[in-house]
Amino acid sequence: MVDGNDTRLVEERKAKGGRLGEISRNFYAIDTRNKDVYYFDEDVDMYSGGQISSHGGAWLSGVGDARFGLMMPGSVAPEAKLYQEIAPGIDMDLARIIGLSEILVTANLRRF
Repeated sequence: MVDGNDTRLVEERKAKGGRLGEISRNFYAIDTRNKDVYYFDEDVDMYSGGQISSHGGAWLSGVGDARFGLMMPGSVAPEAKLYQEIAPGIDMDLARIIGLSEILVTANLRRF
């Protein structure tokens, strides 16, 4: 429960030079009516030398000026803009939908 909403957790791990650099626990909720996916929280552990060194970039919707953002709209339109993270002074991610038919292929995904 974040900011009065049931959320689900997605854990993200980032490596630098083969060493763990960051673990982010991100909290999302979906509006079942329109299929919009909202982003409510980022709980961050930054690592240095195998130890947690900070929690930089962490924010929580409903705390201070932070509030949830729209991560993925259920209906998309070219050139639509949306704030994904709204945490003034911490993070303000703005996304723009540039098209509906492009394909992106990724490779070299590694598991921890």
